[in-house]
Amino acid sequence: MSVQWRSTPSMPSLPRIFFSSLADVLARHGDFFDVFGDFRGYVDHFLLNELVWKDYGSVKFLTTFDDFAGDPLPAASVAEYRTYLSRSMPFVRARNQRIHGHAASELHDRT
Repeated sequence: MSVQWRSTPSMPSLPRIFFSSLADVLARHGDFFDVFGDFRGYVDHFLLNELVWKDYGSVKFLTTFDDFAGDPLPAASVAEYRTYLSRSMPFVRARNQRIHGHAASELHDRT
């Protein structure tokens, strides 16, 4: 799914899909999101890179995206849960590797 970038006060380059769906949350917690500068900063800080495409222009959802209207738990059917598992496990493994590499780099820099 491709999303367009839209500037917001709290997240200057947040994908439009998040702005439209989460505008109230972003406004309420603007001070927190301002720390990261933009969406890329947020993703990079929390090492969530595997959940976005390389250009940060699209989010890789682990379930079928329904504009946050449906059940947040992937349990509507066995097939939906299997899809979620098949997408989430590679994400978890890749993020764990990223965290390990980041931690190793931080330890190396301190010695």
